[in-house]
Amino acid sequence: ATSGQPEIATDKSSTGIVWNDSREGNEEVYFARVNNVGSHILNENRVTNTTGHSITPAVVSDGKDYGIFWSEGSTDIYFSKVSKNGQILVDSNHLVSGSGYSVHISAVWNGSEYGVTWWDVRDNTGCPIGGNPRGRAYFMRVSKDGEKIGSEVPVPTELSSALTGAYRPLIVWTGTHYGIFWTDQRESGTCYGNEHNIYYAKLDQNGNKILGDIKLIRPSSSGNIHIQSVTWDGENFGIAYAHGVLYFAKMSPSGDTLISDVIFADEGYSNYPKIAWDGSNYVVAWSSNKDGDNEIYFKKLNTLGNIIGDELRITNQSGDSSFPSNLIVDNGEYKIAWLDQRDDTIYEVYFAQGQ
Repeated sequence: ATSGQPEIATDKSSTGIVWNDSREGNEEVYFARVNNVGSHILNENRVTNTTGHSITPAVVSDGKDYGIFWSEGSTDIYFSKVSKNGQILVDSNHLVSGSGYSVHISAVWNGSEYGVTWWDVRDNTGCPIGGNPRGRAYFMRVSKDGEKIGSEVPVPTELSSALTGAYRPLIVWTGTHYGIFWTDQRESGTCYGNEHNIYYAKLDQNGNKILGDIKLIRPSSSGNIHIQSVTWDGENFGIAYAHGVLYFAKMSPSGDTLISDVIFADEGYSNYPKIAWDGSNYVVAWSSNKDGDNEIYFKKLNTLGNIIGDELRITNQSGDSSFPSNLIVDNGEYKIAWLDQRDDTIYEVYFAQGQ
């Protein structure tokens, strides 16, 4: 059995971790919790128990409990709420009945409810579902107890031309509105294509689109780039994206590209960059094979994307360490999970935190 797709959230006193795991044959979602020194205070609990595959989980803390979203069978989206001690408070609320794919969920808590986005192909026209369907990011509001509020709303005005377009849409809450970002292949114009760009849309707290679709302006627009992570620094969005090397960009809430294509990692093959804001600087973590096996690395960037200080290698064991989760800053501590093969050929979930 192997683990996949770890994500983390903090309730300020501890960190919740979710992932999907095939130990029972099919993929199921599990939850665990560690304290602020990184020790287990809740061993892994199985959240789902289905005959299909439960994948691409997202976890969000409302300050007390954890909301967990996942894709069931790649077509439907469900929600469960879990207490800090692992008790299921809301069990498998069915939120989205998909057509084709409803996957790659990103969710945030805005202080009173959840904002959720995902990749959806219900509007696909003319491209095979099993190949490269046309799709886009959708958005929905979800109450604290897991009830859908209003309708599911399409975010981009245009469909993207392949499954990898609008791949893993990302949502950020700024305190007043949502920012949704995605990788888009609309310029490719067919069911197949390799022209990727990063797009942004602004939604109010009720899910009304008030700005977008706006493309990140890059010095060289060609390249198979994929957005991997976005953070809010209190004034602008910091964006991390990848194309073999890793890039930083900054966009204003009005959609102005302030900085783009600033390289912060270019040794070996680097991927899965994750970004957060620590109150003064951006922090980034990623995986790279520059030292042989894939390992997890960390560094700081200033507000212009320039590297500050020394790079830190987080993992040092044999075997691959890759696929990092989202990166969180909490009370001056940096927190991250990843998949690791140090104990076997299968991937297991590991967690680290530090200042």
